[in-house]
Amino acid sequence: HKVSEKSTRMYNTVLESEERCKDLDKDFKRLTKELQLLSKEKVLIEKRRAEAIQRRTQLELDGRDLRERISRSSLTQKEAARQLENVKQEIKESLMELDSIKPAYDDLKMQEDTLTKGIMEREKQLSILYQKQGRATQFPSKAARDEWLQKEIDELEHVLSTNLSQVYILVCFAYTYADLA
Repeated sequence: HKVSEKSTRMYNTVLESEERCKDLDKDFKRLTKELQLLSKEKVLIEKRRAEAIQRRTQLELDGRDLRERISRSSLTQKEAARQLENVKQEIKESLMELDSIKPAYDDLKMQEDTLTKGIMEREKQLSILYQKQGRATQFPSKAARDEWLQKEIDELEHVLSTNLSQVYILVCFAYTYADLA
């Protein structure tokens, strides 16, 4: 009587330990996944930080360069303003040209998409025709086709019976093992 109580307690302890192990394993996997995500995020943030530092450094260098050029340059403020206006005008003209080209580009893009879809559809139809043609020429007669199909069926039935016998053996083994435990 004491032995069975002790055995029951030990069995319950083992079950609780197994359950705790499963819980700890789940927690470990979850934390590992979180750590991986955080590591990836850290790498991305470090990359962005390095890029920002590089960008800031470049801007500081550009600013210093510009200040040096302005101080060394004989350009007057009027000349700089005139050059700025020229650049603004060039930008405005480029934007107008882009606006005039955009409708033609959109039309060409639509035509390209339509043609691409048509080509894909034709390729699909051609593939279907080739498949039909291949099936028609693969066998010289219905008898040859039937014979080939029967061989395929026999092979598949053999594979199925082998798999079923393996399943049966595994089930028997599982029941035997369960009875021993």
